[in-house]
Amino acid sequence: MGTPPMIPPHEMPQPLGIFAGEQFERAGQYLDAFERLAGTPEPLPLYPMYFLLTQAIELFLKSFLAARGMSKKELRGGVRHDLHGLLALCNARQFPVVADLAECVGALQEMNKDYDFRYVTGYTLRVPPPAYCLETGKKLESALAKIMAHAHIEAMVHFAAETRHLVNRRSTGTPYRHPKGALTHIR
Repeated sequence: MGTPPMIPPHEMPQPLGIFAGEQFERAGQYLDAFERLAGTPEPLPLYPMYFLLTQAIELFLKSFLAARGMSKKELRGGVRHDLHGLLALCNARQFPVVADLAECVGALQEMNKDYDFRYVTGYTLRVPPPAYCLETGKKLESALAKIMAHAHIEAMVHFAAETRHLVNRRSTGTPYRHPKGALTHIR
């Protein structure tokens, strides 16, 4: 009796709704990190704080766009880190009204577009107060929460229906041994 034939791997692209949900969750983590840093004693680590905030806003906007059908390739394309451009794309796709978001994005975009939060550029930091930014970020997260939950659940159900024929098939991915010794398969 020889080796059983290998079942070819079934590569499934990640559904956009699942990707959107993961982006939304990651955005929330960046916003939480901003909030934690904002609560540290003076002097506040302003550049890292506002980098985390702009990253949170960017990912919240990109999660919405993915939930509305924009591909990963399109999200990595022309607008990349352009908060104004991302917000404009969102507004063209029935984005919910979020009080103070456009103003907050406007105040942060100049420094964000030139990576002034990430790298030393000699730019003088001029940003809205952390409390205002945090409140705006929380409003954004709240406004998108139901939209993102719906998109994520819908994608999970659709994905499960599309892949149910793969149940009980063995993975043919590369074996990976976790540092603690557990053997898993990765693709």
